[in-house]
Amino acid sequence: MSDSRLDSLRIVDPILTNLAAGYTPSNFIGRFLFPTVKVKSQKGRVPIFGKDSFVLRDSNRAIRSNSNRIPTMEFQTIEFSLQERDLEVAMDYLEEMETYDLLQYEQKLVMDLLNLLELEKEKTIADYVQNPDNFSATNKIILDSSNNF
Repeated sequence: MSDSRLDSLRIVDPILTNLAAGYTPSNFIGRFLFPTVKVKSQKGRVPIFGKDSFVLRDSNRAIRSNSNRIPTMEFQTIEFSLQERDLEVAMDYLEEMETYDLLQYEQKLVMDLLNLLELEKEKTIADYVQNPDNFSATNKIILDSSNNF
């Protein structure tokens, strides 16, 4: 079976891949509010855990006694669908020829692209958390001149 054109073009640069995979910007806070969850497909279902998942159970068991059996927990799922994000920077062949340290230049370009993608993600998170319509009344406090610092 022959490989498709895309399969033959999928070449991985291990240095740039490791640089991109280990990248975390230090000045953004959105990842603490909404951590990235890695999934294997672009569409699927994930479980939603309720309060039953966080009940403390007594797990002590005497020797030769029966196991501490608990009922099976029911759970619901929520569907997710990912949207691809992509940026590209053009590098002319003259830049490649004239660059003293091509790897360092490529790493800088990768970092610039990652910064732009992370900035877009940070802005999306900021817009979401600053919109009061996204939260129920029990989850927000409106500050006025009498109760702010």
